[in-house]
Amino acid sequence: MTLTPVRPIATGFFVVGSVNWLVEVALTTAVYEQTGSTSWVAVCVAMRFVPNVVIGPLAGVLADRVDRRIVVVGSCVSRVIALAVLAAVTFAGGEPAALLVLAVVDSALATPYRPAALGLLPRAVGPAGLAAANATVGRAVQGT
Repeated sequence: MTLTPVRPIATGFFVVGSVNWLVEVALTTAVYEQTGSTSWVAVCVAMRFVPNVVIGPLAGVLADRVDRRIVVVGSCVSRVIALAVLAAVTFAGGEPAALLVLAVVDSALATPYRPAALGLLPRAVGPAGLAAANATVGRAVQGT
């Protein structure tokens, strides 16, 4: 059994996880530099989790009803646009509230990625390779 079909999915999880981490660091740094307030930083970090809680169940339904490849690509492409706007607003010295709103939008756009990408695994490797594929993707997720 080969795990070659899993490589793009595992790589995607690694890249998305790395981007999430980098956004978190850059965003909290920018908010702290602008406000000098750890409370603002805490609110910023906490608000990035809200879309996962609110949109998470709907994202799973979306991943079941729409072609998962479209959901994965759409999530990534829309995040690139959202992150470009977030970076532009950050570099322009935008208000912390604007950064917070854009960060929540980015988080909302990222939410459908995980269920859709995980839903691609069984089709990519078949039932016999699913355990090994889950382990591979799990290592990719933990590596970030």
